[in-house]
Amino acid sequence: MRTEKKQHSGVRYRGEGPGQHWEIDFTEVRPGKYGYRYLLVLVDTFSGWVEAFPTKGETAIVVAKKILEEIVPRYGLPVTMGSDNGPAFVSQIVQGLARALGTKWKLHCEYNPQSSGQVERMNRTLKETLTKLAIETGGDWVTLLPFALFRARNTPYKLNLTPFEILYGRPPPVYPIFGGKCLPPPALGQFRQTIMALSKVDGIGPWVHCNHVRQATPEERNKARTEWKANAYPSNPLKLKLTRREAS
Repeated sequence: MRTEKKQHSGVRYRGEGPGQHWEIDFTEVRPGKYGYRYLLVLVDTFSGWVEAFPTKGETAIVVAKKILEEIVPRYGLPVTMGSDNGPAFVSQIVQGLARALGTKWKLHCEYNPQSSGQVERMNRTLKETLTKLAIETGGDWVTLLPFALFRARNTPYKLNLTPFEILYGRPPPVYPIFGGKCLPPPALGQFRQTIMALSKVDGIGPWVHCNHVRQATPEERNKARTEWKANAYPSNPLKLKLTRREAS
């Protein structure tokens, strides 16, 4: 196999089926638990499916190991791989592995958006999602990575289909579990109580619902040291003015 080190500006390679062409890249993240500081991100250009693995460094050993242990057993032999010309990708280890697998490795200049657009966008998407999840939950990004991947894999891609649907031919099974369950409809009595309460307090600012008011018992009235008197407003019979005076 011959490594293709040059490609025309603006050329973007896309596989004709799932797992044929992958874009691969390292992206740096803030240090997480277990000493992880990088993400090795791979995007299948046909389906948009993403795989990402936390790593402690940008090494050729990591790249070769993930391709052999994660990509090949699950998606088959890649026809082509695309990456920048970083040291981990141009190393003899990775290029030797590509020759052994019969995979064409296409190299391009670093930060070339025309040739590595999908994986570059996915890098930003994953880091933004991980940041939001960490803020909301207080968890570490290494632990939250599977949830970020689930979101990316179920975001509409092309033809308004998600990468999960393109790869597996159906939505993930989580949809029917929650989609079919609805809250029971309110009872007729609940509607009546709500409508009556709204009609009573329509246009009135501060108010106390009649259900929260009760008449004092004789024992409570005898113990009270103050006497309360309620006077209704002529213009608004629902508005009461409460006055009190000390009992003699």
